[in-house]
Amino acid sequence: MKIFGIGLSRTGTVSLTIALKILGYNVIHSPRPELVPELLHELRKWDGATDAPIALAFEEIDRMFPDSKFILTTRSLESWLKSYENYLSKRPKQATNVAVMQKKLYGSVEFNKEEYTKAFNKHHAKVIEYYNGFFKRRWLGKVM
Repeated sequence: MKIFGIGLSRTGTVSLTIALKILGYNVIHSPRPELVPELLHELRKWDGATDAPIALAFEEIDRMFPDSKFILTTRSLESWLKSYENYLSKRPKQATNVAVMQKKLYGSVEFNKEEYTKAFNKHHAKVIEYYNGFFKRRWLGKVM
C-alpha cells in the first residue's frame, strides 16, 4: 500500500514524511523537480511521497495507484500565508521546472497574498470535492 501526502508545501509535509518513515514506509518528501515530468513512473519506486508535486498531481496518482491512502495536511490560512511568504523570501531563485510547478499550483511564483489565498482555498476544495465523489462512487455504488 502506498501513502501520499497531498497537502500544500508548508502544511506539515516534512513532519508527515518523518512520521511515515518512523512507521517503516520508504517515502520521499518533495520529489526533486527534475523528476516531475516522470513523477508517476518514479513513484513506483517509493511507498509514498509528500509535498507540492504530489498535491499538484494527486488525481492522476490516485488513478495510477487506486488502493493508496491519501493524507491532506493543512493549517490555518493566515498561518500558512505567513509561513509561505517567509519561506519564499529566504529561498534562492528557483529552477525553471520548480517555478512552472509553483505557478500551476499557486498561480504565481512570487508571493502574492490574494493569489496564494485563492490557491490554498482552491486546493482544499478540489481535494474535498474529489474525495466526496470518490466515496459516493465507491460506497454508494455498492449499496445500490
